[in-house]
Amino acid sequence: MRLRHIEIFHAIYTTGSITSAARLLNVSQPSVSKVLAHAELQLGFKLFERVKGRLIATPEADMLITEADRIFNQMATISDLADNILHHRTGKIGIGTTMALGFVEIPKLIKQFHVQHPEVKIELQTLHNQNIANHLLRQQSDLTIMFAPRDIPDTKRYDFGKGKLVVVVPNRDDYPADDIININVLHQKPYISIRKSGPLGDLASEHIDSQLGKTKTVIQVDTYYVAIQIVKQGIGWCVIDEFTATANANDDVRILSLEEPIEYPVVGLCSDLQPVSTLVNDFIAHAEQHFLR
Repeated sequence: MRLRHIEIFHAIYTTGSITSAARLLNVSQPSVSKVLAHAELQLGFKLFERVKGRLIATPEADMLITEADRIFNQMATISDLADNILHHRTGKIGIGTTMALGFVEIPKLIKQFHVQHPEVKIELQTLHNQNIANHLLRQQSDLTIMFAPRDIPDTKRYDFGKGKLVVVVPNRDDYPADDIININVLHQKPYISIRKSGPLGDLASEHIDSQLGKTKTVIQVDTYYVAIQIVKQGIGWCVIDEFTATANANDDVRILSLEEPIEYPVVGLCSDLQPVSTLVNDFIAHAEQHFLR
């Protein structure tokens, strides 16, 4: 029996008539009769007999109905699952992100998404820039959200918005009182370098070197998070992304904006070697709205 045969057989058996089955399936009565006849021809025996004007299931039909009912329920499950997938009520998304975005921004984004899709499972991992390509191409993440990543082959790029570099200084009287400063004000101040932390660290270093010349580097670190923790100890100042600065701010530091802003893109990447699911596309749409606020 084909699936269509099983569907028709199940409808007739449960409703008791061809007319009711046609109404249940929203098809014509002749169509139901034709499929039933074809099913009986393939099987080699009758499924229903007319007795005094009533359609009565044969003993053979009674033997088949248990399995037919199981298959029908499985078909209904598949239909429900497809509907859930269409309306993003189920599924799983793997997200990779940088530590800086993982403090506050991505959790906020996930919360917004979760409110609309509470049954969707999200797996979040923090990544270094040098690990992005392998992570995507090995399908360990469906989407990565990073700062200014370099061009990576076989990936699709989504520009979510821009962030700014800020200056973080110890909260001391001998540091600038203004909230907006020229970067030259900080010339020869003890500097915490993040030169080797990836594209964003390179961007900060390029601007600082071009405008200040050689800085008085006291410590070099490889993450923005560690840089601001050292600033909190009163050792020096650093130039880091606004997201890390805001997420880790307290009374020990001040966050200063630059007169001439230094901006960087916030970018999403998906593998271009496989289709992007409708669920991931929906998450991308949420990300676009979140970062363009």
